[in-house]
Amino acid sequence: METFPTNHRAKWTDCEFKTLLYEVKRKTPFQDIAVNHKRTIGAIKYKLIRYAIDEMKENDKEFSIEHLMKITNLSKEELLEGFKKLNFNYELEEFVPNNDIIVSRLDVIDNNLKQIWACVFTYVLIQFIIHFKTLTNYL
Repeated sequence: METFPTNHRAKWTDCEFKTLLYEVKRKTPFQDIAVNHKRTIGAIKYKLIRYAIDEMKENDKEFSIEHLMKITNLSKEELLEGFKKLNFNYELEEFVPNNDIIVSRLDVIDNNLKQIWACVFTYVLIQFIIHFKTLTNYL
């Protein structure tokens, strides 16, 4: 049976998040950060990817992937894969002068909104089926 760290799925406190950012800035290894916070490495990386996304949304501007890598200590691949897993749309633009990549136009596709629409669609479909069967019974 798999055991999870003490803070598994626990809400992040402001203090804990600030500590995380401090540890990332000091380039503390993710394994050590995970132990310090009693969380998994995946949870730590997920929080940092969310942080990068929030930074882009709050500042409403383009960021170089290098900047995002610097503030999160994550690789380009980890960031882009994280954006994909979190259903965030982005465009990568090649920045010619230094071959950097710019992440721009980040459009949020909220999973909750997708789930709500799925529920609405399912409800409408069920109502249609019920009324269709009722209609066919009268014919």
